[in-house]
Amino acid sequence: MLKGDHVTPTLAQEAGHFAVGALGKDPLVMRLSEALTPEVMQSIVDEDDITVLGQNPRREIMGRLVGEAIMEDTASRNPLRKLARRIWNKAK
Repeated sequence: MLKGDHVTPTLAQEAGHFAVGALGKDPLVMRLSEALTPEVMQSIVDEDDITVLGQNPRREIMGRLVGEAIMEDTASRNPLRKLARRIWNKAK
């Protein structure tokens, strides 16, 4: 996982959820959480065609963003995705 070998989107998303949970109230996680306003969350749901978010939509979306950061080969210019990449790098 750390080297990016044999990573599936599902595995990356689960690792993203683990990273968010493991870091808990880390300032990076808190910053991402605060950035996810209802409007931003709705745009991500619409963009990614998400149908199930579970009991904690904010944490679900944070895990998804970190999972996407794991899958990306290049750095994103999107501020939320850059923050998600920093969370993954810290969790490693």
